[in-house]
Amino acid sequence: MTLGLIRPEGVAYDPAAARYVLTVRYNPLLEPGLPSMAPSDMRPAHTPSSSPSPDSIERLAADAMRSVFGKDPDARVAVSLSGGVDSTLVLGLLRRHFPDLDVTAISVRFGDGNDETGAAARTAEHLGVRHVIVDVDDYTCDLPAAIHAASQPMWDLHWYHVAKRAAAESADILVSGDGGDELFGGYTFRYQKFLAAVGGTTDSPDKRARAYIECHLRDHVPDQEAVFGPRMEFSWNDIWRVLRPHFDNGLEPLEQVFLADYNGKLLYNFAHVSRAMSRHFGIRTASPLLSNDMVRHAMGVRTDEKYDAARGVGKLPLRTLLGSMGLGHLISGSKMGFSPDTVSYWRRYGYDVCDSYLGGAAARTVSDGWINRDWIRRNLSRDIRDVRYVNKLLGLLAFEVWYRIFVTCDMDPEAGLG
Repeated sequence: MTLGLIRPEGVAYDPAAARYVLTVRYNPLLEPGLPSMAPSDMRPAHTPSSSPSPDSIERLAADAMRSVFGKDPDARVAVSLSGGVDSTLVLGLLRRHFPDLDVTAISVRFGDGNDETGAAARTAEHLGVRHVIVDVDDYTCDLPAAIHAASQPMWDLHWYHVAKRAAAESADILVSGDGGDELFGGYTFRYQKFLAAVGGTTDSPDKRARAYIECHLRDHVPDQEAVFGPRMEFSWNDIWRVLRPHFDNGLEPLEQVFLADYNGKLLYNFAHVSRAMSRHFGIRTASPLLSNDMVRHAMGVRTDEKYDAARGVGKLPLRTLLGSMGLGHLISGSKMGFSPDTVSYWRRYGYDVCDSYLGGAAARTVSDGWINRDWIRRNLSRDIRDVRYVNKLLGLLAFEVWYRIFVTCDMDPEAGLG
């Protein structure tokens, strides 16, 4: 049997897709749903005397919204609201430019994780929109349904819960702040670590690519190559081949990181997943920060206009716009997004479900030669404390579920995991 991950439109592609998803958390073999960016697109479009203004960003976002809502003024709208900069800004702009739209804000609260729904609730109340909270305690219960909707072997599919609730609210359009982190320097927790790991501009592209992936603790484990069975044919050289072009150019180090972030998870994970989920539930999506004009504009903004390295603060243009709208006080101090605490979750639910589907002789992906049984035997334990290994086992669970749905076809995606 040949493994091919299934695109939403039903076209099979190279089996190497699985090792990409399980190593960098995206599949670069997909057709990108957004325009890819080249190093030349990162060259600053602004001089110090003509820095990007809040007005220019607002105009571009409003134009993107107008292209959607101007044609459907009676649409029922749901907004994914995490309580952070991007979703707060998008909701604020939506209320400012389309005050008559019927809007519901949706937040997700995990049983194990940072509960930021309080900030989201304050934002919704301030802006006069209805707010609903989706409580998700054991998110592996819905994992088969989420994977079936996304057609990808991924475990962190919170968008499934947002889109499902939006459909239940009879929304026509689901709006998100997707793109803010990648376009305007929001992954601040990684930038200093990356800069500390690389030297000056003389560092080799491979060294920078390695430093980049080392900053992504959710994606790989130190013994990553030992995770896979012989049929997967895993090679780090294959991973560097994907990442190297983002670092083999004359850009400054953080510009290269911004380029890799945009051309990686945003193009081949987040954008695909949000569209697939919304299509599954019969609703449309709108991401005002990801219009072609906004992407081109943001890529031309200088690094120091996006990210204040001394303070460790990113998304400076978006924060300035929020402040000018009188919404800056609504943002929570430390933004984590819809993110569960996977180590805590592992002890309550994760170990048991992974043991059931991956332990012993249960795993189809192991018996068929894709995943290494010895690696699972060494690492499958209730007492794991290293978040990287918890996340990797959850990733292997997602791969197992995907495999049973789309390859062996012996799992009902609506049955859930017990």
